[in-house]
Amino acid sequence: MAKATLSLAKKENKQGEHHILVRMDITRTNRPQFKSPVTVKEEEFVDGEIFIPKRGKLNATYRESLMKKKTDIEAFVASLNAIIMSLPEEALTRKDILEVYEMVKSVNPSEISRTTIISKKREQTEANAELVKKLQDARRPSLLEFVQKRIEGMENGSIKRKGNNYSKGTLHTYKGFAVILESFCKEHPFVKADKIGCLGASYGGFMTMYLQTVTDIFAAAMSHAGISNPASYWGYGYWGYSYNTTAAAHSYPWNNMELYSGHAPLFNADKVHTPILFMHGGADTNVPINESIQMFTALKLLGRETAFITVEGENHHILNYNKRIRWHDSIMAWFAKWLKDDPTWWDTMYPKKNL
Repeated sequence: MAKATLSLAKKENKQGEHHILVRMDITRTNRPQFKSPVTVKEEEFVDGEIFIPKRGKLNATYRESLMKKKTDIEAFVASLNAIIMSLPEEALTRKDILEVYEMVKSVNPSEISRTTIISKKREQTEANAELVKKLQDARRPSLLEFVQKRIEGMENGSIKRKGNNYSKGTLHTYKGFAVILESFCKEHPFVKADKIGCLGASYGGFMTMYLQTVTDIFAAAMSHAGISNPASYWGYGYWGYSYNTTAAAHSYPWNNMELYSGHAPLFNADKVHTPILFMHGGADTNVPINESIQMFTALKLLGRETAFITVEGENHHILNYNKRIRWHDSIMAWFAKWLKDDPTWWDTMYPKKNL
């Protein structure tokens, strides 16, 4: 059990009270200090503890208030000690201990254990995911609305591309897309304009990833065997540097960094807020599997909604019949989860794992 040393914070609040600081001596070199929620006046803190005068020297209500503060600070120290004893040595940092305390502060100190911490962390993760989903749905415009605003901006010149107005051809493409989308939504009443997905494979996988870095209009996305970092594909992919003969003639990672990183999904991963499913053949000789893995890793580190499925033994195309059926079902289950708000199929295929 770590030894606790109490002291007062120098700064006082508007009520003239100071927070009690708690230093936990975990080891000789690890002695983190925490600001407790308990506050007292300077004269109420004597010799490292809350001083409670004997009965008769102050009214009962005030005495009870001091007694409660003493109980609260003891509970705070007990919680910190319980957390310290439950966490592995490498996690005994001030940041990690505080993070866990925020999750279990409503739990009785005697009931705090590693099991409790894991359970609370799982609850918080699920709650955060639900909150993120609500925020995404609240701020996501419908795809049709987005395209219509884009056309309006192109026509009045408020939206430009690299300093120049969009060409007539590009504007015509956007208008055509808007007409098709509007017609499709009208002809299919079951389609929700704010619940449209995006998917693609190979180059389409790259475009799917890239689109999520520039817009939040899609409710979910799926990228199969896509390129997330043109610079790494340039040196290792099947087509690799041969792309430079046409699509990027005379452009290389060392002389055109904007082309290789500025438009790379991986280098813009922090802009992604759309749930993305990554799928990749484990034996892909065209687009190396690391192209999906590194984008998936980036989004996981950023706390975004994402999933990754390796189709073992398959190349760039999923040709094995049974594996192709599961590949197809996984895509449909992912979109059912995010476009229809029904995770049943996905959760059945991929039950949550508690590590």
